[in-house]
Amino acid sequence: MSNSEENPLVAAAVDGGADALEAMWLDFLDPPRPAAFFLEALDALSETDRRSAAGQLLQLLLDAYQQREAHVDVLAIVRMLVEYRPRGMDLTEVAQSALSNVHGEEEWFDLFVRIADIESSGLADGLERFDKLTRLLPGSVVYHRTGWGEGLVTSNDLGEEGFQVRFKGEGAERFMPFTTGLDVLQVLPGSDLRARL
Repeated sequence: MSNSEENPLVAAAVDGGADALEAMWLDFLDPPRPAAFFLEALDALSETDRRSAAGQLLQLLLDAYQQREAHVDVLAIVRMLVEYRPRGMDLTEVAQSALSNVHGEEEWFDLFVRIADIESSGLADGLERFDKLTRLLPGSVVYHRTGWGEGLVTSNDLGEEGFQVRFKGEGAERFMPFTTGLDVLQVLPGSDLRARL
């Protein structure tokens, strides 16, 4: 079954472009659906249509999910909306509030926010850094591109602002600062054969 058969907004975007999508968009905002339902439809638009319609549609979507305090969805919307640089909207503040509501109780939250440095590094880059940091937690499988190969994050040392990795080839554990991990490690998804091994 194709995406357009599963998601009527995708079908509208594919068949009628931005005008058809805009006509249906508000109809699906209540009752709420996951933000991915809407973002998938925007991805189905041609680049030209997306540029003309996405900013306005995403702002409507963002308002709706902020009112519902659906913080995970707010973050997904901000990640796409930041590409369109909406005027008069502080997306950094919106993103930081949503991050705090989603992850604020985690012991690593304040450290990861500081390292990600969303305000100075730019919202898109800062969110990407924050996301990568949240994947450098114990149990994550990583790949060191310049020699050590695959490894397993075994523990975090938040006081030392780093983590321990046991690399498969060596069998020994190495300490690595989070900032170094951001630069030299690739986090492997569970579907990656190297992660399964």
